[in-house]
Amino acid sequence: SVQHFQQAIALDPKFALAHASLADAYNTIGYWGYLPPKDAFPEAKRAAQMALNIDPDLAEAHGALGYVEFQYEWNFTEAEMEFKEAIRLNPNSVSARLRFLEYLFDFQRAQEAHEQLERARELDPLSIQIAYDYAAVSWFERDFDRAIEQLQKTISMDPNNALAYDLLAAIFYQKKMPAQAFTAHDKANSLEGVFSDAEMAEMRNAYETAGLSAYFRKENELRQKRLAEGKYQSPLNIALNYAFAGDDSEALDWLERAVDEHTP
Repeated sequence: SVQHFQQAIALDPKFALAHASLADAYNTIGYWGYLPPKDAFPEAKRAAQMALNIDPDLAEAHGALGYVEFQYEWNFTEAEMEFKEAIRLNPNSVSARLRFLEYLFDFQRAQEAHEQLERARELDPLSIQIAYDYAAVSWFERDFDRAIEQLQKTISMDPNNALAYDLLAAIFYQKKMPAQAFTAHDKANSLEGVFSDAEMAEMRNAYETAGLSAYFRKENELRQKRLAEGKYQSPLNIALNYAFAGDDSEALDWLERAVDEHTP
């Protein structure tokens, strides 16, 4: 999508929405760890600011800029102002409401977050992202059964949704259901396509030989090998894997690295 928006901008440099969409694309790949935060989010900010230079009242640009302020620059007051401005300019913007929802939940403003989520669902009742967000909200509130139900709904709508399987794995882990956690996490890894068939077999063999903790350790071994080869891996993902494996010291080390890198 980045290339498509760049092509649109090349054809019409004054196309503000293309700049805003480019910003949102960089925000997404930065958030999910497809690029290092230091490479993705500054590009998102530049694109959002360019959009605002062209059209100061473009809601999508305010929302994209707010997301950079929130997830990467940690300018939380400015982030909230941008999210609210995006919604004021376009009350029907689902993306602005979902971005603001993330912000509100991070600051434990649950009632306001639920209001944004409900409004987003009214605007787009068939959205896969909203179904996933309902699951994430339920998980944050430790309503694990409802979260599982929502994730199963998400997967029925999009059977190749790796994120849904990954969150499902985390919930099964917290419910002390290791076999189900393995199945879901392994499915997520398979769908993400990060690992070769041989590497997937290595991780599965680790699980069959020594259990779920061994699977997470083998996965981290492979992820760190990629890092050594210059291929970015989210330190937060590695930290979570170590935490699930019960390796608390290593988890803390990688969490510190995630903080240093401003990993979302």
